[in-house]
Amino acid sequence: MLRTPGTNTPSRGLTIIGITGTNGKTTTTYILKSILEAWGKKVGLIGTIQYMIADAVYQATHTTPESLEFQALLHDMRAAGCSHVVTEISSHALTQKRIDNTIFKAGVFTNLTRDHLDFHGTMDDYFISKKRFFTDLLDRNAMSVINHDDAWGRRLSESIQTGQYTYGLEAGADMTASDMNNSFDGLKFRLTFRGRAYDIVSPLVGLPNVYNILSAAGAAASVGVPWEVILEGISKSPAIRGRFEKVDAGQKFLRSLTTHIRKTPLTAYLYCAKPDQRKDHHGLRLRRRPRPGQEAADGAIATRLSDFVIITSDNPRSERPETS
Repeated sequence: MLRTPGTNTPSRGLTIIGITGTNGKTTTTYILKSILEAWGKKVGLIGTIQYMIADAVYQATHTTPESLEFQALLHDMRAAGCSHVVTEISSHALTQKRIDNTIFKAGVFTNLTRDHLDFHGTMDDYFISKKRFFTDLLDRNAMSVINHDDAWGRRLSESIQTGQYTYGLEAGADMTASDMNNSFDGLKFRLTFRGRAYDIVSPLVGLPNVYNILSAAGAAASVGVPWEVILEGISKSPAIRGRFEKVDAGQKFLRSLTTHIRKTPLTAYLYCAKPDQRKDHHGLRLRRRPRPGQEAADGAIATRLSDFVIITSDNPRSERPETS
């Protein structure tokens, strides 16, 4: 059982919302930050790209930093006058207990897909690390916001006792999206929650961002943000660096992209042979390779759904990219 946070715990006095899952964490944090700022709040952010203490920006070292750095960031955020914090929560951080004894007022589960198995070993162990956030770390009165379309999300929803909102495109979720218009100019759709409908307008593009918007809206509603403010914050949420950024410089290929995105969700593809986190006896990182057949399957998807496929390496370290 976790120790009850003391009176000097940096998270006391802050409304902290944690976002965990394989995909969508970063974008969800920025949408949620935009919503909270539209509410007039001073917001701190901890995530993959950067750490933000109100208007001050720092380069991120980890998605979720080590425990001492994490608590130090919360202390500095509170000292700077922040009332709310949005933070990505990685499975590594949960397993290594980097965020224990932090008071979270809401938690978001985006999805669970095959990743980090060099660290966790199996999908079940990966899921258990995520589940721990909701069963062990959320405040007893906190609300969980869970992707109902994801099979692991439904499993999580059935196994936790705290209050929860579910979201998704499929029937059965508390919060759903319909009448979607997905163009290069942005997203428009109808969000329905508890019998009321809201018209969403966002500059973000792509079906994954419908899910990200739903999760951020659910988290904001769970901490008392009025719906008119939620809609305003979504409409003002900027594009996130490296997350389906639009490159609009008058290129002809934009017409092709616009046509493509209106008809079907657009999948951006980048393959990288990425070494894992373990090291050999020389201190070099061991190589992690896709499971058999994965490269061919991914290549088939990329060529079928894309006009162009660019294959590149990322972080090869001691490896020669041409032999990876």
